[in-house]
Amino acid sequence: MDEARNWVQLGALFVGIVGGLLAVFRGIYEMRQSTRQRYVDLRWKRANAARDLVSDIHHDQRAAAAVLMMDWSDGAHEHDLGSGRREILSYSDVLAALAKPAAECCEAKEHYVRDCFDWFFYYVDRIEHYIETGLIEFVDVASIFKPYILVFRKDQATYDQFVAKRGYELVPKFLARYRPSV
Repeated sequence: MDEARNWVQLGALFVGIVGGLLAVFRGIYEMRQSTRQRYVDLRWKRANAARDLVSDIHHDQRAAAAVLMMDWSDGAHEHDLGSGRREILSYSDVLAALAKPAAECCEAKEHYVRDCFDWFFYYVDRIEHYIETGLIEFVDVASIFKPYILVFRKDQATYDQFVAKRGYELVPKFLARYRPSV
């Protein structure tokens, strides 16, 4: 009888240990799953933040106009300079306005071009800031800016000078993220 009781107690102890180990392993598994899910959620939030930042560029009339000017870097396009004044701007007009010192710009189209690119580079500067602080990842914006990097590289000195004069310290860091072959 004592021997049977000992076997029952030993069996109960074994079941308790196995049950405890299963509970521990299940807890570890659930913690890992929870951590993975939090990572996926955070990654999704970062991607959405990047999308929102790019969307801000396209919803800002001036920044969007700079994008349009770069899209038409091999031609010309009509722009609304404000107050109902419309004018066709060629890419050579864009480069000439960006290359001029601000004090020498007196034409409305020059002011317009410089204002548009000022806002565009403001947003690029903010995007680099958010990349550096970990709010977004470069991969989420890289392909969107790739065509414009090609435009910038054709006239690198003009853009570098404009960005430097405007004080956008993070823009060159953003542009440097693209390999020279891009």
